[in-house]
Amino acid sequence: MLASPTPKRSSNAVVLAARIQSRTVQRGRVVPFSFTNCSSLKQLLGISIGLAFAGDILQEGLAEFTSWDALTVFQEGREVPLSTSLQSLRTDSPLVCVISEDQSLPANLICGPIEESWEEQRQLKEVDEFASKIAERLRLGLSSTITSAVPTSQERHWIPANSVLALKRFFFSAVSEISARLKANSAYPEVGLTSELVYSVFAENRRQDFLKDLLRPNGIRLEIACEESGSAERVFGSDLGFCISIIGQGLTLRRAILCQAKRLHPERGSFSASSRYGDLMESDGRSQAQKMLSITPCSYFLLYNPSDLRSIVARSPRSFEALDSLDYADDGILVLPAAFVAGASGRSLQTVTHLLPFTSSFVKFMVDDYVQGKLGDAGRRAVSASMTRDMRRAAEIGDLETPAPRFSVGFTIDISEMHADHTIQ
Repeated sequence: MLASPTPKRSSNAVVLAARIQSRTVQRGRVVPFSFTNCSSLKQLLGISIGLAFAGDILQEGLAEFTSWDALTVFQEGREVPLSTSLQSLRTDSPLVCVISEDQSLPANLICGPIEESWEEQRQLKEVDEFASKIAERLRLGLSSTITSAVPTSQERHWIPANSVLALKRFFFSAVSEISARLKANSAYPEVGLTSELVYSVFAENRRQDFLKDLLRPNGIRLEIACEESGSAERVFGSDLGFCISIIGQGLTLRRAILCQAKRLHPERGSFSASSRYGDLMESDGRSQAQKMLSITPCSYFLLYNPSDLRSIVARSPRSFEALDSLDYADDGILVLPAAFVAGASGRSLQTVTHLLPFTSSFVKFMVDDYVQGKLGDAGRRAVSASMTRDMRRAAEIGDLETPAPRFSVGFTIDISEMHADHTIQ
């Protein structure tokens, strides 16, 4: 299935078009188009592809596209038949239309690079717009009037401030990935979201390379390893294990945390202040908390949320709020200690409104708490429980018959060449 049964209507649906002629690819313009203006996919594409390759419309008029036999349509890498109903298409990802007039290149090879290029441009545009809004607020002196002020100073850290920011930007990309998925499909399953988190962020080569480039000037080398357990025993373990290894002159340290994932569930098709995280505060959630805590006190629940969580909790439309720090990004992922869940009783702490004050931002948690060293279990059993069995063998820690997590993410930070005189803030 291509999308949520009830996709959000938007005037920002995008059609990308490319024409293949003699092994060359001609790109059309990016055409934003509203699904609601058309009765069928064919009508939508006939107009939008015509617009994509139109010249001077005032002089030449608009030539509607009609070469349907040469057209292949893709969305998220999957081919979309022309008979597909508009209701089943997503509006948060583009329709990529490849017109192969001479069959010199396979259409599916052209689709991926076109969509990747569009996504890069979209992200750059969002960053520029966000930066412009912050600059305007600072110019007008509005930041000092915000009632829930966000501190701009970075707390003390053992790595340089610019590397701290680079790491926070990286983990913020994980937050953004989850919030976008849940915003596009409120029924997206938890395991699917965790898979997206691991493979679309942590295991993605371009994101890893970008982070490495940002850390390298300070003499910090980072390697990230991701793996999914093939063991049937994974159902008894945690959803996700994180293990960080820090290597430096006179320092070798390895610490682990365990996590279970819970996503916010909509009520009657939409998220609200009374939405709940599934069975988090029920007997099943408490049982999961106790199983993780029997291995290590460094056990947590990752709470997956859609965009605009603050407006959902406040029951009011959200106006733009410029955060001076990534530490307070509540959308996407929040972190709740498993000990809190295990110690809760009754039904008084069920909804997102009740639980939000007891959570922390995933960005701040991972960088200022986990990477910094405030938390994490260095014990052999906890480290073993955070890894798949293959990763345990590679790390030479042995197999203690501890259940493997479904997903494992390992961070190795080599600070052997880090400048010793960096400024601590």
